[in-house]
Amino acid sequence: MLPIYTQTPIEITKEVEALCQQLSPGQRPVFVGVTPIDHCKRGECFGNVAQQVAIDGGTRVLGWLIQVFPRVLAECEFHAIWRRDDAKLVDITPRIPFHPGVAAETVGLFLPDPSATYQGQKTSNILYSLASTPKAKAVAELSALFKDAFDAMDWVAADRYRQELVRRREALGWTPERRDPCPCGSRQRYGDCHGQG
Repeated sequence: MLPIYTQTPIEITKEVEALCQQLSPGQRPVFVGVTPIDHCKRGECFGNVAQQVAIDGGTRVLGWLIQVFPRVLAECEFHAIWRRDDAKLVDITPRIPFHPGVAAETVGLFLPDPSATYQGQKTSNILYSLASTPKAKAVAELSALFKDAFDAMDWVAADRYRQELVRRREALGWTPERRDPCPCGSRQRYGDCHGQG
């Protein structure tokens, strides 16, 4: 069984479009290339972009990275990307591969948020349920509990929720649909990748 985790969607579904309108009304999500620059550090998008603007000009754009676990949940991470002087948007922060043996993503779905401000403090990721079945809803709810415990640095509770999430995700028996992104991280549809045959 392939691992289950959130990843960049390969298309903007009506569910993703709806959550984007809740998060940043009037804005449209865009696919942005991930092109790490040598001085950039993983997990430090705000500092990376500030340094890049000082070196090469351009501006910082605040918004949200959107990732999905198809038909279960969407995760939105507060993020900064660089707008070059030619107006091209580039995510310069190196990505962390989300599974051993899988390359880091090279494209992200970014939702600009002109009302957002960065005050030097971490902003918790926002989870949206995309679930329609009871089992999928239970996984989405447990994911939110895990996130809350992790954000509160309640490591005992976070570990308990993590273990239960692993069990419930396996029990969910989730199989990607042909049009879903392949869980291997290839950026191909499942039906064109591991779902062939």
